[in-house]
Amino acid sequence: MFTSMNCDGCHGDAGSGWVGPSLADGRWRYGGQDEEIFESIFYGRPKGMPAYGGVMGSEGIWMLVNYLKSLPKPDAVPTQSWIEAPRAAPQPGTNKETSSPAASPGVPTTGTEAIPEAGGKVNFNTLLQKDGCTACHAIDRKVVGPAFRNIAARYRQQSGAEQRLFERAKSGSEGVWGNVPMPPNSAVADKDLHIITQQILSLK
Repeated sequence: MFTSMNCDGCHGDAGSGWVGPSLADGRWRYGGQDEEIFESIFYGRPKGMPAYGGVMGSEGIWMLVNYLKSLPKPDAVPTQSWIEAPRAAPQPGTNKETSSPAASPGVPTTGTEAIPEAGGKVNFNTLLQKDGCTACHAIDRKVVGPAFRNIAARYRQQSGAEQRLFERAKSGSEGVWGNVPMPPNSAVADKDLHIITQQILSLK
């Protein structure tokens, strides 16, 4: 199951870690209880872990959870931590014209919307990293999924290409680029996904 769903494409052989974190070292960012691991796989997590609930179903995910819990823990655990450091608080006297606006009291920020850079535009590569696209794709080479340039070459001249790519990225797809499924990315903001699909189709 782990290999057939291409989990090793991101998490390495036997979950030892590669593009994604190790699943065998006993460290779990979102909790290591069986139910918590199930939720991470079923619903996905920010920055690169797609939701597999619609692809594998509950039974398949429980099989995967049991497999992950059976993996032997390595003798040496890498020192790199996958826990993100908290962001520094804004400093007094910050120039309001160049700073990001502060969140309203009591209103959480989700980080799901595209963040404009200088001039109001969003950097394509920054957006790909923020929304986890680079975990499976690269612009000019195959990783787990096809290169973005190859996607552009296939769809650029097709009618409705942007909407088709948007829907496949949002809801997932199977059998389009081989046996590896494209998991749904429902957590990615629609605004981000429209920008990403437009930029992909513009690649030459």
